[in-house]
Amino acid sequence: DTADIQESPPSRPLCPICDDPLPETPSEELQAMLDWVKTVSKPSPVPDCPDHHTPNRLSNVIIVCERHKLESDIFPLAIAEGWPFNPDFGGLHSRVTALR
Repeated sequence: DTADIQESPPSRPLCPICDDPLPETPSEELQAMLDWVKTVSKPSPVPDCPDHHTPNRLSNVIIVCERHKLESDIFPLAIAEGWPFNPDFGGLHSRVTALR
């Protein structure tokens, strides 16, 4: 009987808006956004995400969702490709001209 099957709890905390897993180490910026979005949304727990919130306005969550996607999907790809997270823009011009 599938009613008796219980899913294991998520290995990472879930987003209070979309219920998807958060990055393993959310940035301070994302964490601040998540804390803020909870102040402008209504708690509405669901079985899989007791910290779920329903936004009062969609515009309040768009930037939070974009940051969540960036840190969950894009940053891991960038890291895998060796992209710098703190590029040296001061030396960029000389590096580009050296390629000629």
